[in-house]
Amino acid sequence: MDNESNKSQAPVPVVQVLSVSGLEYAMQTLMLAGWSISLVSLATSLINGSREFTTLTYPLSVLLVTLPLFAWLFIRLRRQEAANPAQKLEASRRRFAQLTQLVSFVVSVVTLISLVYYLMQIISNEQTGSVWKHVASYLVILVVAKAIFLYYWFENHSMKWGKK
Repeated sequence: MDNESNKSQAPVPVVQVLSVSGLEYAMQTLMLAGWSISLVSLATSLINGSREFTTLTYPLSVLLVTLPLFAWLFIRLRRQEAANPAQKLEASRRRFAQLTQLVSFVVSVVTLISLVYYLMQIISNEQTGSVWKHVASYLVILVVAKAIFLYYWFENHSMKWGKK
């Protein structure tokens, strides 16, 4: 066999290991999910009138732990990217950014569907309760999910257009 045929038959790794910064991008994504979910949970609890300390303790605890960790990872990774612009093109970074965009897009679509369904139930007199509390809860979810989606969307497109 010649050298070219050996290259084409080389084994392909089944498991790929994340780089050090790839692992940090994964942790940043998990911390983003943690604090955004806890923020939505806190806001919807407050909107719906639940102000008991026992109701707010868990989402507040998650927020107090994940938000500083997310901020630290975010700043750390942005400094690394500023020092080494090629890191912005790393596969792990792009993979987690795309996963985050996909999840936030799905959350937004499902929330919009739920909101429209709820409003249709109100029109047909099948739903009771405070309309504004429900709508405000849906809007909180949409604002958080869309903010995350748009951040990554514009970041991705600014790199594509060469603005960063």
